Amino acid sequence: MSKTKICPYCGNEILAVAKKCKFCKQWLPEENIVSDNNSNDDAQTNGGIQNNSIDTGNIKDDPYYDLFVEMNKEIQNKKAKKGLGIALCVMALVAVVGLVIMLVTKDSGTNSSNKMEQSVKTITTNDIAIELAKKWDDAHTSKKAEDFTNIYAPQVKYYQQTYTPEMIAKSKRDLFAQTPGFMQMLSDYEVTTVDKNTLKVHFNKRVWISAKENPENYPSYLVIKKINGIWLIVEESDEVTDANLAKKKEAVSAGEELVYSVADDGYVNVRQFPDSESDVVGVLATNRDGAKLISNQGAWWKVRIDSVVGYVSNEYVKLSNTPIKISGLPKVYYVVLGSYGSLDSALTYNYQRPDGMECWIYKCTAKGKTVYRLCDGCFSTLQKAQSAINDWSSGLYGYLFADAWIWKNDGLGNCVFCPVNYETERTKPPLMPE
Repeated sequence: MSKTKICPYCGNEILAVAKKCKFCKQWLPEENIVSDNNSNDDAQTNGGIQNNSIDTGNIKDDPYYDLFVEMNKEIQNKKAKKGLGIALCVMALVAVVGLVIMLVTKDSGTNSSNKMEQSVKTITTNDIAIELAKKWDDAHTSKKAEDFTNIYAPQVKYYQQTYTPEMIAKSKRDLFAQTPGFMQMLSDYEVTTVDKNTLKVHFNKRVWISAKENPENYPSYLVIKKINGIWLIVEESDEVTDANLAKKKEAVSAGEELVYSVADDGYVNVRQFPDSESDVVGVLATNRDGAKLISNQGAWWKVRIDSVVGYVSNEYVKLSNTPIKISGLPKVYYVVLGSYGSLDSALTYNYQRPDGMECWIYKCTAKGKTVYRLCDGCFSTLQKAQSAINDWSSGLYGYLFADAWIWKNDGLGNCVFCPVNYETERTKPPLMPE
């Protein structure tokens, strides 16, 4: 016997033993219920009694049979159409979302790629300039003057003057020899593009002449250029030096006259009054920065050197827009206790010293910059200067000489401040070599 049958109400195929159609939920006529034993003989054998049933005849002859079949087909068609519609809507939605994501991702990827390329280009350019500046800084830290020859171009604009790498190395070597406690620290890097092969890296340079002195800050810069595929330094300077040189040029162009020493012994005294017996209040050194001319009437010319105003004998000076250079001047060795970027700073630290221990302040040029040095002695030989430092270091104020160093100069330096002798209340004369 078949295991399935047709529902007389909806026309769907169902199990032969079903009492209720699982599709239309109609209870089935009793005559269509089939015993689990699948035969009347089995039913009589098992119980000897046959189930009473109502004979309804052939179910297909039922007048509602066709109606149920048509209703079932219509329901199934609607379900199929609804399911197909939902599936198509879902597929369309997925396609639209996918397209939008693809377009957004593509656009984002293109922008990200462009930004990344630009970023890599900028970072690479900055790194080149900053890395070379750090290599330049490392050479100062290690105090290996020969390292400078590898990072400079064949010709360099070095603090507004033309130098070769060898000349710069010598300048650095002299700096390290004269200032053993020299230190510097760079910060605040900023790179600008001059052209496709030239970069300018700005930074703040903090400089210590010795460990016990307060540092001076110099806004500085290096200009680097790509030469034969290699980045090299073509210019070095700082804003302080540039400003000072600009003032000098401006003064000369404006007709301001400068007075220079032509004394072959290295200096001319600046006196308080136009008299050879008057107190010496400063020194105008040969081969150094000139003094500003105030008046040149008579045998004594009135001049100014920073804050010092006094008179010089016109026998030993000359007016000129450029320094007067004299060769063969005697070497002078100063014992330096401090070096500062301005006269005000030098005076401030000078007045903090014990009474009677104030130093003379000399103005000079170091690495293209004007500096003011506290000097406590002046000698004709290096041995005498070193011996004095050793003696003074063992005295009552020996701690003041812990970081003393020796400045070698051609002739006397420009003295712009002389301390007062507390016993006489008169200004001490500038230092003379012993």
